[in-house]
Amino acid sequence: MRKLVVMSVTPKNNKSGKKEMKYFLEISSIVGVDIVVFPSSFLPYYKNSNAFYTESDIMKLPDIVVGNNLVVVGVNEITDSGELYKAVICFDGDGIVHRHRKKDIEEHYIKKGFCVGDGSDMNFIYNDISMSALECFELLFCDNYNRSELVFGSIGFGMLANTENYDCDYFDQWLNIIKANALRNNCFVVTSCNGQHSDYMTVCVNRNGDVVAMSREHGFFVVEIDLDCYRKCKQPFMQGDN
Repeated sequence: MRKLVVMSVTPKNNKSGKKEMKYFLEISSIVGVDIVVFPSSFLPYYKNSNAFYTESDIMKLPDIVVGNNLVVVGVNEITDSGELYKAVICFDGDGIVHRHRKKDIEEHYIKKGFCVGDGSDMNFIYNDISMSALECFELLFCDNYNRSELVFGSIGFGMLANTENYDCDYFDQWLNIIKANALRNNCFVVTSCNGQHSDYMTVCVNRNGDVVAMSREHGFFVVEIDLDCYRKCKQPFMQGDN
C-alpha cells in the first residue's frame, strides 16, 4: 500500500505558501504518508501574477521536507533568463526529483489548442513507481499518461474551453474525462485544486475509473492505493497491435 495526502488548500497570500506547506508536511509525517500532493500554482500563489519562484527558491524546497515524503507541487516559475513557466515540481529531502514546465497556458491552449514546453519529460520513475506529473490541461489527453502507474495533475478553469456550450456541470465534465483516462491507461489519477476560481475540485480515481476519494471543499484527504495489486492485474484497456 502507498499512502497519499492530497491537499485542497489555498495559501493566505503569495508569501505564506512555503510556510503553510511545511506545516502540512509536518502533519503528513505524523500520519505516515509516502506522497504529498499540493495544488497547481500553490507557490508563490496564483492570484498574485507578479509573484514567481526563482531557481534559487526552487532548489531550497527540499529543506522543508519532513520525513521520507515525495512532495508534488505546482509552482509559478521565472527562469534566470526571464522566461515564465507554470511548473510541476516533485522533490524529497534529498533534492529535486522531477520538474515539468509549460508556458503561455491560457494564451496558447485556450485560443490555439497547444502550449509551449521547455522540452522536459512529464514522466519519471521514483522508488520503482512509474509516474506522470501533468500541468493543468494536460490531464485531458490520454497519451500524456504514458502508461504510468500513478498520475498527478491539477485542474484550472481554463482547462476545458468553451464550457458555456455544455449543459452539464463543469466539474462533471472534468471528472468524466479523468475517469475515462484512468480506465484507458489502467492507472491511478490524483488531482488537486486550490480553489482559486470557485470549488476545490480535488479527486483520486483508481485504475478502474472509480472515484475513491473526492473533495470540493478546503482541506485535505488521505488515501491508500494498492500498487502491488495493480501490477499483478495490469492489462491496458483497448491496447492493440497498431
